[in-house]
Amino acid sequence: MINNSIFDCFYIYFNVILNHYYHMNYQLTKSKYIRGLQCDKALYLNEYKKHEGIISAETRKKFDKGREFEASFKNTFADGIALDKKYGGQMSKYVSFTKKILKQDDEAVLFEAGFVYNEILVLTDVLQKRQDGSVVIYEIKNSTELTDVIRADLSIQYYVCRK
Repeated sequence: MINNSIFDCFYIYFNVILNHYYHMNYQLTKSKYIRGLQCDKALYLNEYKKHEGIISAETRKKFDKGREFEASFKNTFADGIALDKKYGGQMSKYVSFTKKILKQDDEAVLFEAGFVYNEILVLTDVLQKRQDGSVVIYEIKNSTELTDVIRADLSIQYYVCRK
């Protein structure tokens, strides 16, 4: 006999993927991919009941520390362009602006540079385009361990950005 809770999670996860990814109602994002790997229920709740989520004080504190760490790292790039501040939620503009910058000969630093491949959207924490045309992408994590979640995060970014 199949455990109903396992079946329900399996059904919900694939329903989210089928209804949204294959019907192209939205682009799969790195965040949703990682959330789905970590917890099927979290993926479902984030997709369908976003406003019902309750974040504990401990989790909120952890998120705040991570954002502070990210901000301090980004401050080391004085001339960085923050696409989230420039374009808000207009993800297509992140992608088009990133393409435009990468085609130019000048050096540039972008925060939340956008890339899309196979309908998967990835926003990099920091993209540094050097004078010689090479590109360095930084993924900022407030951790000293390379966890499975961080590996998955880096893997999907590599998959999308290399194209």
